[in-house]
Amino acid sequence: MCSDNLEGSIGVGHIIAGATAGNGVRRGLLYFNLTGAPFEPTKLTSATLTLKPYRAGSGSDSSTFSLWRLQKHWTTGNSTSASGRCATAMAGDVTWKYNSFNVQTWDHLGGDFAQTSSSQSTITPSKLVFDVTTDVKSWLSQTAPNHGWVLQGEENKSSTAVLFYSSESFNGPYLTFNMKE
Repeated sequence: MCSDNLEGSIGVGHIIAGATAGNGVRRGLLYFNLTGAPFEPTKLTSATLTLKPYRAGSGSDSSTFSLWRLQKHWTTGNSTSASGRCATAMAGDVTWKYNSFNVQTWDHLGGDFAQTSSSQSTITPSKLVFDVTTDVKSWLSQTAPNHGWVLQGEENKSSTAVLFYSSESFNGPYLTFNMKE
């Protein structure tokens, strides 16, 4: 999502979060379908989300990123962008204004998400890891709806944006579960 183009989309390719050199804010959305998980929620002792950076802005060293639980369903379209620039949104794309382009808007510009972040993490050159145990347990036990997360970087500091590999890549984001017997 792009704050400097309310109807622009990052689309297919990378996940990006943080502020650009031009001070536009980027936020990335992530979703994992946990329906039919092959274990009981009570057996889960911990869950982590790992993202791998593809390219980082000059001001992103040691930047802190936050995950926020989304409170509204969203869709993905087929627009493509280059290097984190906003592309023209296509049907179904998520934008700063729309959770599904030209179909439904967010209640709040930039996404509808929880008031408290689920997890925070500081980036390293090789990865960004979040503890997402509480969210995953609530989704598995169906005490909260699973709409995924919005990823935010340091939005008030120029050049902190980081492009991460998306699910279209072998290096895409993944969840790790630890279980008790």
